[in-house]
Amino acid sequence: MIKKNIKNIGSIAKKAAGNIGEVAATGAKKGIEAASDKYSKAKYNWDMKKYNPLFWDEYNSPDFDRPNMVMIVDDAQRRDVEVAEGAIGWREDSGGMEILCLYDTKIEESGIVFIPEAVCDSIYYVDRFDENRYIRIDDIFTRSHNEKIAELKHIAHSLGAKRYSVEIIEETKSLTKKAIKKQVKNSNKIKGVKLEENASATAEEIKGTYNRRSGQSNVKFAGSDNPVRPELKWFRHDDIINRLIDMRMDINNPIKSDSLILQGSSSATMTQAVAKAIDATVSKIGIKGTTSMQTEAENEKHTKLKFDIEF
Repeated sequence: MIKKNIKNIGSIAKKAAGNIGEVAATGAKKGIEAASDKYSKAKYNWDMKKYNPLFWDEYNSPDFDRPNMVMIVDDAQRRDVEVAEGAIGWREDSGGMEILCLYDTKIEESGIVFIPEAVCDSIYYVDRFDENRYIRIDDIFTRSHNEKIAELKHIAHSLGAKRYSVEIIEETKSLTKKAIKKQVKNSNKIKGVKLEENASATAEEIKGTYNRRSGQSNVKFAGSDNPVRPELKWFRHDDIINRLIDMRMDINNPIKSDSLILQGSSSATMTQAVAKAIDATVSKIGIKGTTSMQTEAENEKHTKLKFDIEF
């Protein structure tokens, strides 16, 4: 009887040990799975932060604020990145200005008009008058200059001018360095060593000169005594142009001719601060061969348009 009980106890103990082993194994398996899930989640979050993919649902959201700079990139760059699957590109902060890196395969779907045609590794900046229009940074100032000349022609035609001319005067600043020697007088002692009373020092003197270049355009019309107020873009807030229009539209005493000087700063393509930020961003990205926006903005500031008009 005692032996039988001992045998039963042993059987029960063996079964209990087996159950404990199963529980321990199940617990270990769950622990491994939990650790694996935690690692996968951490890796996913890390990859999302690193690659910062942009998906259609976010891009098309009413709350999405599209960056002012867009760079066209080859979609092959991140084709094998798991978290970037289905993305249209990514956003990054380069040099203090956010930039949207848009895959070349998503250009048409993006709804953005690129001028000129979008190509890989090119950078575009938003048109100040149309948020869906982006212009390649190398062409921004040339294009805006041509648009201003065209707008003056439109103004003359709308106001019924017989003749108008535009003279472009651009002063570009060039810096020259000249090595000069300066005499430095000092009789103090430094650590017990007496300096010569007339010590010579070499320094660089930087001088700025302005090189002027100009061009002129003359156009004749048949003329009209029924002026129409023109729609303005670049000169919308220019007081000189607006006064000219008001005087021409005055039916009691319309103006017959005028000669205007329009400063480049009054219709600036962009501010110096924006130009500097674009240059910093381009430099950080490492795109070479692009025009310095800061230099272009400085040159534009020293450009004048002499606008002569006759009715």
